[in-house]
This record gives sequence, C-alpha cells and structure tokens, in this order.
Amino acid sequence: MLENWIFLHNSFMGLLNRSQKKFYKFMYLFMTSLYAQHSVTALGDLYDDLLPFYSAFTTAYVASKSKKGIRKGDTAAQKLLFLQLYQEKMRDWHRRISIVHAPGTPDYIKIFPQGKTPLSTGPMEERITYFEAIIATLLAYVPLAAIRTEMVTFHTTLKSGRDTSAAAGSAVITGSADSHIAGEALAVEMYGALGMLMYLFKNNPERILEFINLSLLRQPQKPAEEEDNTVILSIAPRETKESGIIFTIDEKIRLYNSGNTILRIWFLKAIGDPTPTSFIDMAPDAVKEFMINLYANVGDRFMMVQNLGDVEEGTIEIEKV
Repeated sequence: MLENWIFLHNSFMGLLNRSQKKFYKFMYLFMTSLYAQHSVTALGDLYDDLLPFYSAFTTAYVASKSKKGIRKGDTAAQKLLFLQLYQEKMRDWHRRISIVHAPGTPDYIKIFPQGKTPLSTGPMEERITYFEAIIATLLAYVPLAAIRTEMVTFHTTLKSGRDTSAAAGSAVITGSADSHIAGEALAVEMYGALGMLMYLFKNNPERILEFINLSLLRQPQKPAEEEDNTVILSIAPRETKESGIIFTIDEKIRLYNSGNTILRIWFLKAIGDPTPTSFIDMAPDAVKEFMINLYANVGDRFMMVQNLGDVEEGTIEIEKV
C-alpha cells in the first residue's frame, strides 16, 4: 500500500527519536561533507539553507549536555550533604541528646521515634521530612535549644542543595525537550535536502553516500557494540585502554567521543611504550576523521585511548571509513 512506501518515511526523524547523540553525530558529518563541496553552487546553496537549522539544533544540544553536567555535579553535592547529615552531624547530635534523654526513654522516643535509620535510607524527601520532624519536636525541649539551632542551620543548607538538584533535573528535562524540538525542525529540512540530493545526482545516485552515513541511519538489529563496523569502547576514569582494532597506517578512521570526558588517543608499536608527542585530544561530542598515517608510524600496531576524566567513565566510537 502507498502508506508503506519507503520514501514517505523520514529516516532522519527516526534517527533523532532513537538517539539525539547519534543524530548530532550524523548531522555533523553531513554538514562537514556538504561544506567540503561548498564551491558547487547547488551544494553550497543547500548548505546555506540548512545552516540556521543546524546551528539552532547544535546550540540547543550543547546547552542540554551542559545542563546534564550541572545536574550531575549538583546531585553529587546533594549526596555528600545527606552523607554528612547521617554520618557526621546526626551522630554528634544523637550523642549529645542521648546524654540528656537516654535511648529507650519516653522523651528519646518522642525525638527519635524510628531512631536514626530513616536518615540513611529511603527517598531523600522522606529523609528531609524525618529530619524536619526531629527539629519540630525539639522545640519543646529548651535544654536542647542549641542543638536544635545547629539542626535548623544545617537543614537550610540541605534543603537548598535538594532544591538546587531538583531545579537542575527540571532544567535537563526542559533542555532535552528544546533540543528535540530543534532537532525535529532540522530533520524535516534534511528530508527535503535528501530529495534535492536525489535530484542533483539522479544519474549517479551512489554519490549521495558522500554525504549520508548509512551506518548511523540504520536501526541496529544487533547490540550497539557489534553495530556494522563500529567499535564502541568504554574507558574508566584515568584508565588507558588498547582499542582492540586491527589497522594499517594507510587506512582512514573516524572517531567520535560519545561520552562526557576528554579522551586522548595515540598509536604505539608495543603496549607499554611511552606516549608519543603526536596524539589526539578529543572533547566530548567531538568527531575526528583522519588518515592513520598522520599520527602513526610504520610498525605501530596498537591504538591507545586514555580517559583524562577523574570521575566519569568515557566512551568512544571507532569506525573505519
């Protein structure tokens, strides 16, 4: 039926819906390839027409990635505050309160009806609520006023951290939505761009592959790590890992830093040799395509990848082209 005609399906929209990260990579490669032939009038015009939509998407996408980084940092700070509450602050407060009201007595039970345990487990909102209940109960115990004042001060810090983390989480959702909206507009334009390329190269359609990376457009039927000829490598913080790829220095390779850390790449004759002066540093979301002989020497057999980040795992996609 006509409804199933392949040309009625916007493959670029499908890629965006599957993965904004891969759509970003796809568009970067497409625009780079298009710009390389900018001197051809039709291709130059197409590049200029797409550029505002591409710029809007990349700006929104990068902003969304930044918000995710901020959320991660705020979440880590929040966890440290809750850890400090249970392991440090409450331990001291509990000791001082126990001197006045021994565990098991009616007054102790009023202050700590469930002991200290609710401050270490369960949702963070419930932990805050239990902490607030302790503070409220202490209002009736004048001799413990100094402890209550310390609790109120720390509660303000804790609540502020929680609110900041929640706001960061909301910003991530908004940022992702904004990025997706910009991506949808770009995907629609790309659908039209494909039609223009088909018309331009109607007598030589394989030339379209100079611009379109089919390996990214195809929906994988296998695990991502086995997808086409792409190797996906995960590298722990500060870890150096051998890529496992077999290459010759006359081959071309494409690297995509799909993680959130800076990665360093170099080539060696033997694992354990010192890092050469010719290496590549790749920022998050960077794409680099190059001839291996620009960075490797005859006899080099290993491609090494180092995660320069101190906290987060890094990932890189390696593809021969």
